[in-house]
Amino acid sequence: MNYLRYGMVHAATAAAVIGLYEVVLLSTGVNILTSFLPILPSMVAAMLQGASHALATGQVPGQSAAWRFALAATALSVGLLGGYYVILNAVYPAFLTALAEEIGLAILGPALLAVLGGVIFLVNRFMLTFNARQTLKAVAKRPGGKL
Repeated sequence: MNYLRYGMVHAATAAAVIGLYEVVLLSTGVNILTSFLPILPSMVAAMLQGASHALATGQVPGQSAAWRFALAATALSVGLLGGYYVILNAVYPAFLTALAEEIGLAILGPALLAVLGGVIFLVNRFMLTFNARQTLKAVAKRPGGKL
């Protein structure tokens, strides 16, 4: 699995999500901050990794390979998310203060990080194989059915 590509897709998706959040907040005043936003970059990156693996090998990753990928990708995702929060706090100092007030970060922070890490782990695992399978089905439907 290509973790560099995973990290680059994760970072690009996170930047797009943060940009979209800011545009919506500034233009409409609607706060779209939800628990789904930190998961979306991992989902997109895992899906693209699954498609890439399917196209390169012609098969869906095996169970053990998918679980190993999920573990490594989750560690990378949580590290990247931590980096995003540090950068956002440096650029926009009120960010973590507003986030802490909204969700009680000081009290619930470690528990939320554990839950988020668990969800990202499962998303990485299942989106990898899901999109690999879907890619192979799409390729099979092509005229000639070749990669």
